[in-house]
Amino acid sequence: MPIITVDFDHTLAHEEATAHGAWLYISSGTLVPIQKICDLVIEKAKEGNQIDIVTFRENKDIAEVRAFVKRQKLPITDIYNTDKKSKTPILKHLKSTLHIDDSLSVVISAEQAGIPCLLVNGNGEYDNNSTADLFNKIEVNY
Repeated sequence: MPIITVDFDHTLAHEEATAHGAWLYISSGTLVPIQKICDLVIEKAKEGNQIDIVTFRENKDIAEVRAFVKRQKLPITDIYNTDKKSKTPILKHLKSTLHIDDSLSVVISAEQAGIPCLLVNGNGEYDNNSTADLFNKIEVNY
Protein backbone atom coordinates (compact mmCIF):
# COMPACT_ATOMS: atom_id res chain seq x y z
CA MET A 1 0.00 0.00 0.00
CA PRO A 2 1.44 3.42 -0.92
CA ILE A 3 2.26 5.64 2.07
CA ILE A 4 1.53 9.36 2.06
CA THR A 5 3.11 11.31 4.90
CA VAL A 6 1.85 14.61 6.22
CA ASP A 7 3.20 17.18 8.65
CA PHE A 8 1.02 18.14 11.62
CA ASP A 9 1.57 21.74 12.79
CA HIS A 10 0.47 24.37 10.25
CA THR A 11 -0.37 21.60 7.77
CA LEU A 12 -3.16 19.53 9.35
CA ALA A 13 -3.83 21.84 12.31
CA HIS A 14 -3.06 25.23 13.77
CA GLU A 15 -3.82 26.99 17.01
CA GLU A 16 -7.03 28.96 17.10
CA ALA A 17 -6.51 32.68 16.56
CA THR A 18 -8.80 35.66 17.05
CA ALA A 19 -8.34 39.17 15.73
CA HIS A 20 -9.05 42.25 17.85
CA GLY A 21 -8.39 45.34 15.78
CA ALA A 22 -4.76 45.30 14.71
CA TRP A 23 -3.88 42.56 17.23
CA LEU A 24 -3.97 38.83 16.58
CA TYR A 25 -4.33 36.64 19.67
CA ILE A 26 -3.28 33.00 19.55
CA SER A 27 -5.07 30.94 22.16
CA SER A 28 -2.86 28.26 23.59
CA GLY A 29 -3.92 24.66 23.36
CA THR A 30 -6.91 24.92 21.04
CA LEU A 31 -6.03 23.15 17.82
CA VAL A 32 -8.31 23.62 14.84
CA PRO A 33 -8.14 21.68 11.58
CA ILE A 34 -6.87 23.11 8.34
CA GLN A 35 -9.87 21.71 6.53
CA LYS A 36 -8.52 21.65 2.98
CA ILE A 37 -5.61 19.43 4.01
CA CYS A 38 -7.75 17.25 6.27
CA ASP A 39 -10.11 16.73 3.31
CA LEU A 40 -7.16 15.92 1.04
CA VAL A 41 -5.91 13.31 3.55
CA ILE A 42 -9.36 11.71 3.72
CA GLU A 43 -9.57 11.64 -0.09
CA LYS A 44 -6.11 10.05 -0.44
CA ALA A 45 -6.97 7.40 2.17
CA LYS A 46 -10.16 6.54 0.25
CA GLU A 47 -7.98 6.07 -2.85
CA GLY A 48 -6.14 3.29 -1.00
CA ASN A 49 -3.16 5.14 0.47
CA GLN A 50 -1.89 4.69 4.00
CA ILE A 51 -1.61 8.07 5.72
CA ASP A 52 1.08 8.68 8.36
CA ILE A 53 1.94 11.86 10.24
CA VAL A 54 5.61 12.87 10.47
CA THR A 55 6.07 15.80 12.85
CA PHE A 56 8.96 17.73 14.40
CA ARG A 57 7.19 17.44 17.77
CA GLU A 58 8.80 15.77 20.76
CA ASN A 59 7.57 12.58 22.46
CA LYS A 60 5.84 14.57 25.21
CA ASP A 61 3.62 16.30 22.61
CA ILE A 62 2.34 13.25 20.70
CA ALA A 63 -0.73 12.72 22.92
CA GLU A 64 -2.08 16.07 21.68
CA VAL A 65 -1.60 14.95 18.06
CA ARG A 66 -3.35 11.61 18.72
CA ALA A 67 -6.26 13.39 20.41
CA PHE A 68 -6.65 15.76 17.45
CA VAL A 69 -6.59 12.86 14.96
CA LYS A 70 -9.25 11.02 16.98
CA ARG A 71 -11.43 14.13 17.41
CA GLN A 72 -11.29 14.89 13.67
CA LYS A 73 -11.76 11.20 12.72
CA LEU A 74 -8.76 11.34 10.39
CA PRO A 75 -7.64 8.09 8.73
CA ILE A 76 -4.12 8.20 10.17
CA THR A 77 -2.30 4.87 10.53
CA ASP A 78 0.86 5.93 12.38
CA ILE A 79 2.40 9.03 13.93
CA TYR A 80 6.17 9.54 13.85
CA ASN A 81 7.93 12.34 15.69
CA THR A 82 11.47 13.51 15.00
CA ASP A 83 12.19 15.33 18.27
CA LYS A 84 13.02 18.42 16.17
CA LYS A 85 15.40 16.55 13.85
CA SER A 86 15.25 16.11 10.07
CA LYS A 87 12.17 14.36 8.69
CA THR A 88 13.94 13.07 5.58
CA PRO A 89 15.39 9.87 7.14
CA ILE A 90 11.93 8.83 8.37
CA LEU A 91 10.32 9.69 5.02
CA LYS A 92 12.94 7.57 3.24
CA HIS A 93 12.52 4.68 5.70
CA LEU A 94 8.74 4.73 5.18
CA LYS A 95 9.22 4.98 1.40
CA SER A 96 6.78 7.89 1.36
CA THR A 97 5.22 8.30 -2.08
CA LEU A 98 4.20 11.89 -1.23
CA HIS A 99 4.98 14.18 1.69
CA ILE A 100 2.75 17.17 2.51
CA ASP A 101 4.36 19.96 4.55
CA ASP A 102 4.29 23.73 5.10
CA SER A 103 8.08 24.02 5.51
CA LEU A 104 10.02 24.94 2.40
CA SER A 105 13.26 23.55 3.85
CA VAL A 106 11.64 20.20 4.70
CA VAL A 107 10.12 19.95 1.23
CA ILE A 108 13.41 20.75 -0.51
CA SER A 109 15.33 18.24 1.64
CA ALA A 110 12.76 15.53 0.89
CA GLU A 111 12.70 16.37 -2.82
CA GLN A 112 16.50 16.13 -2.93
CA ALA A 113 16.15 12.62 -1.43
CA GLY A 114 13.74 11.68 -4.22
CA ILE A 115 10.50 12.04 -2.25
CA PRO A 116 7.74 13.93 -4.10
CA CYS A 117 6.26 16.72 -1.98
CA LEU A 118 3.36 19.10 -1.81
CA LEU A 119 4.21 22.47 -0.24
CA VAL A 120 1.18 24.01 1.48
CA ASN A 121 0.53 27.23 3.31
CA GLY A 122 -1.26 27.77 6.63
CA ASN A 123 -4.60 28.10 4.84
CA GLY A 124 -4.31 24.70 3.20
CA GLU A 125 -3.60 26.14 -0.24
CA TYR A 126 -1.13 24.31 -2.41
CA ASP A 127 0.31 23.96 -5.87
CA ASN A 128 1.81 20.91 -7.49
CA ASN A 129 5.36 22.13 -6.94
CA SER A 130 8.17 20.89 -9.12
CA THR A 131 11.68 20.87 -7.68
CA ALA A 132 12.58 23.77 -9.99
CA ASP A 133 9.63 25.79 -8.64
CA LEU A 134 10.77 25.13 -5.06
CA PHE A 135 14.31 26.31 -5.77
CA ASN A 136 12.89 29.43 -7.44
CA LYS A 137 10.95 30.13 -4.21
CA ILE A 138 14.21 29.99 -2.27
CA GLU A 139 15.82 32.53 -4.56
CA VAL A 140 12.84 34.86 -4.16
CA ASN A 141 12.60 34.44 -0.37
CA TYR A 142 16.32 34.69 0.42
